[in-house]
Amino acid sequence: MVSSLLRTVPLHRPASSSRPLPLGSFGFPLGGTTETRGGKRHQEEQQEQGQKERLEGAGWDNPSCTQGVVSVSRGRRAVMACNISNAFSHITVQLRTHGKDWTIFSEKAPGRFSRAGWQLQVQGGQAQLVIAAAQDAHAGLYLWRLQGLQRNYKVTTLNVSAEPQDLDEAAGLGTSRPPWDAASQVLGSETLQARSQATPQSIVGLLVAVLLLILVVGTLGCYWHRRSEVCADAEV
Repeated sequence: MVSSLLRTVPLHRPASSSRPLPLGSFGFPLGGTTETRGGKRHQEEQQEQGQKERLEGAGWDNPSCTQGVVSVSRGRRAVMACNISNAFSHITVQLRTHGKDWTIFSEKAPGRFSRAGWQLQVQGGQAQLVIAAAQDAHAGLYLWRLQGLQRNYKVTTLNVSAEPQDLDEAAGLGTSRPPWDAASQVLGSETLQARSQATPQSIVGLLVAVLLLILVVGTLGCYWHRRSEVCADAEV
């Protein structure tokens, strides 16, 4: 009876929604199902997107510094600056002059630092180098090493020139006159000054003296003329 039922009732296998996958050397299917592969790809895309968002959230430093040549007169105030999008963590400023590099500052930010006429102020993403009275020793090529989330390098040149009055004095020294020439010039100027200070009263006195001199000369002339006539009558 049982054997007849087994012969008459067919055994049905449930239909599979996916095609059978090839078996590997150990009898496991290769590659997994379509749903498994899709979930793994989605997870990788999420990880890449999260990493991209973290990088974009951090951002680049985007450094911006004083460019080219900064020219100031001797004794004047000189200012150079560097800014980045993120906060500074460390900053180094070097001066290159006469073929040598001198480290002026190498400091952790933020803070205020001073050395030999230089003043460095660092706050957040802003750094400013100030020289209150620029001298020839401050001139040269300034190398900035900026560290925020990245490391950046910038260069600024400072040129210190002479004051206009210094140039005039230098030109005057080049065309200086000998001492005796200067003394004669002073004496001549005093004479001209004395002449310019002459008053009408002094001129009148001078005229009176001239008239008196003429009168005296005339009187003496008449006296000698009359005397000569008297002498001639006496001889006759």
